[in-house]
Amino acid sequence: MNFKSSKMDFNYYPLPDSNIYVLELEDNLFNGEQLRKFNNTLENLMNKNPSKLVVDIKKEKFKIKAGGMEIIIGLVVQMNKEKKEMKFVYNRHKEDSFFRLVHLHKMDSMFEIYNSLEKAVESFG
Repeated sequence: MNFKSSKMDFNYYPLPDSNIYVLELEDNLFNGEQLRKFNNTLENLMNKNPSKLVVDIKKEKFKIKAGGMEIIIGLVVQMNKEKKEMKFVYNRHKEDSFFRLVHLHKMDSMFEIYNSLEKAVESFG
């Protein structure tokens, strides 16, 4: 099931024959409107109760501010508390803001980051 409207740049869908959902980020998490849209998408996705989630950051030059990182960290913590698994796909330049924030705040151990969707899905075992 895709959840995407003409004004929304966050999409999610289940992979066939699994309880793995893919959440695609095709927009930044930089301003209030983007954060609200992302929160709404996450709320709808979490109602599906995925046991495994891959966040696929598709935006070429992904920009994220502290508020966006708070939402993502909250999602990681929620998934961990519920004994669910979460991976990230991000194959852009390591100087982009997402990587800088992850490394700056020493959160490398919280985030399993892969350079392709296939590798992230395979890592679930």
